[in-house]
Amino acid sequence: MYPLFVPPNRLLNGRRPKQWTDDEAQFYLEWLLSVQDLRVAALLKELELPPASGESEAEYLREAGKRATDRLASTSYSTQVGKGLNLTGQGSALAADMGLLVAQLLVRASGQKIHWSVRKEPMTDASYNLPVLFGTHPRMALDPIGGSMVEAKAVLRGKSTPAVWSDIFRVWLQKLLS
Repeated sequence: MYPLFVPPNRLLNGRRPKQWTDDEAQFYLEWLLSVQDLRVAALLKELELPPASGESEAEYLREAGKRATDRLASTSYSTQVGKGLNLTGQGSALAADMGLLVAQLLVRASGQKIHWSVRKEPMTDASYNLPVLFGTHPRMALDPIGGSMVEAKAVLRGKSTPAVWSDIFRVWLQKLLS
């Protein structure tokens, strides 16, 4: 059974991230960074992929995306609702972990010029108070977890392709470093 993506109890208080204090938002970022490597390792094991090393990150993510899409289409990871598929808890976790994999590869490919931080403005941003990736432009940020979950649903509904994670990597590497 794929491990669910469950934040610490301290944050499971019924409030949305926009309602978190600065300390709670920072706590979530620190928790996420503390579990990122373990979650990516679990993802790679599930996808039967070795850790990325030396090959093109975009090609690696293209293969990971194909394998993730196969998993997401299975009954452990999605359920039929009407004419479409919805992610289960395990499917949401796998989609979130694909975002963590993309993030890990972006940070590595940028030579640490891309880094995690808590999104603090604008308050209207969907990722406000959540961990996002920033690069050299102070206003340009990527929410790799939220974005990956949206894209996983699009892939399941035939609105995107398994190459989307590779595309996210290529596009956002350029955007975050420009």
